[in-house]
Amino acid sequence: MNIQFIFTKLEHFLKIPGNSKCCDCRGSDPRWASINLGITLCIECSGVHRSLGVHYSKVRSLTLDAWESENIKVMMELGNEVVNKIYEANVPENCSMRPPT
Repeated sequence: MNIQFIFTKLEHFLKIPGNSKCCDCRGSDPRWASINLGITLCIECSGVHRSLGVHYSKVRSLTLDAWESENIKVMMELGNEVVNKIYEANVPENCSMRPPT
């Protein structure tokens, strides 16, 4: 796959609302992604995801790793806002899930 095409798609993905921050902690400028969950991550949260094992979260660098077209498709179809709506659907409003940024 053409590397310029991949970078263009990833740049487009980062412009989708919610994806310019880490999905877990809302830290700015995420440089990592969970390719099976379709989310962006900061370096600290990517380490947590790596510790879960690849059967839960497959972490890749947005810029350093090779990307397959299927990985990009998952990222474009999901994203941080969609995924958090699913995982946080039943969390009470008064429950703080993230550290303050």
